Amino acid sequence: MIAVTFYTKPECDLCRHARDALDSLAIEFPHQVTEMSILDDPVLFERYKDLIPVVLIGSARLMAPFSELDLRAALKVASQ
Repeated sequence: MIAVTFYTKPECDLCRHARDALDSLAIEFPHQVTEMSILDDPVLFERYKDLIPVVLIGSARLMAPFSELDLRAALKVASQ
């Protein structure tokens, strides 16, 4: 199972699209998503406020804008 950390915030359209893309890739690349709102942590907010969504998969860090193909590539590398 691949561990995915997903930094987001409420009412974020890009975050919803990223979550949908992760969900659509779950069968091909089984993963467990830990979702964290940057609004719950001042340090995360300062670090990622202009970059969300941010997805960490293994050593890959994807920051907006990224595509489903980018997610697929990171999940593929993490699955090997």
